[in-house]
Amino acid sequence: MGSSALPGGAPLNPYTNLKIARQFTRLDALRRGEQIVPTQVELVISDLCNHDCWFCHNRLSGMPSNEHFAGSEGQRNPNRTMPTAKALETIECAASMGVRAILFSGGGEPTVHKDHALIFQKALDSGLAAGLITNGEKLTPETLALLRGFSWVRVSLDAGTPETYARVRGISGDRFPRVLDNLRRLRCLGGPYIGVTFLVMRENIMEIEEAARVAKEAGAESIRYSPTRTPAGAGYYGGLYSEATAAIESAKQHQTPGFEVIDQFGKKLGDLAGPPDYSFCATQQFQVYIGADMGLYRCCHLSYNDRGIVGSIKDQTFQEAWESQFKRERIEQFDARNCHFCTFNQWNRTVNDLVHSQVMHPEFL
Repeated sequence: MGSSALPGGAPLNPYTNLKIARQFTRLDALRRGEQIVPTQVELVISDLCNHDCWFCHNRLSGMPSNEHFAGSEGQRNPNRTMPTAKALETIECAASMGVRAILFSGGGEPTVHKDHALIFQKALDSGLAAGLITNGEKLTPETLALLRGFSWVRVSLDAGTPETYARVRGISGDRFPRVLDNLRRLRCLGGPYIGVTFLVMRENIMEIEEAARVAKEAGAESIRYSPTRTPAGAGYYGGLYSEATAAIESAKQHQTPGFEVIDQFGKKLGDLAGPPDYSFCATQQFQVYIGADMGLYRCCHLSYNDRGIVGSIKDQTFQEAWESQFKRERIEQFDARNCHFCTFNQWNRTVNDLVHSQVMHPEFL
């Protein structure tokens, strides 16, 4: 499908934080001080990955989500997948609770799970909107056919050439063309919105424009540029900001009505500059991150982390965990100002404005 535009020519933005304004019922519940059923479940069915990206926040020492990711065996790439029966049960439970969407992400690589096709099919059969974040390498014909029913697929590319792809993702460069071929196959099948992501770092900054050209030729409908999360936060980009922003501007020459260059670099870099300036975190209620270890976490940044845990589905259903007193108290006691940084800042601030602002004369603009 081609990218569309709003009246007046403005392109549709799949990443806008204003989407939350459509969640009228949930926003009203928050205004009343209630806790809500999440609109989205981010389901990690595999912590095992077929790539070895140095910048993976789960595998990067010093990041919050690295705290327990390695497990008792201390493995950088733990062979840990969610039991198929538990994944199927969780999807069914989410649908019955009123969750609207399932996002399959990592952890590791979702398509590494031996039963990922069965699990993907369950999401579609349950009437949930489905999205997938993937490195795009293991998209078999069976998987591609299922993805026709997904709302969107986002492929992590992070390079414009096989050589740089190999360097940043810790694999052989001959796998780069395979990913591009899978993007083309996915586009030919039709169905989901196809996005590509590019995390800007020292090793790939010179290929920002080339990645846009490559992604466009492979059939992607957008490429999104964002900063890499490291323990250094925004400090990682000392001396690189001007070069990165200039290159992203240059990449915009590849925009067409069917291909968008989405620049989130500067905005997201500001999010990495320090702790949030608000206490109320809405992210932890509108979405929940369920790890392959079957823990329920506030968000991906605090996954596999003691501060992030709000429950577990290991010995109970998702609904039982979400409605538990333990989860309720963990949500109530959380103060976002104690986070090192938050890439959901803009989203959380929007919800705080919608829920907690004291509005005078609402009938006037």
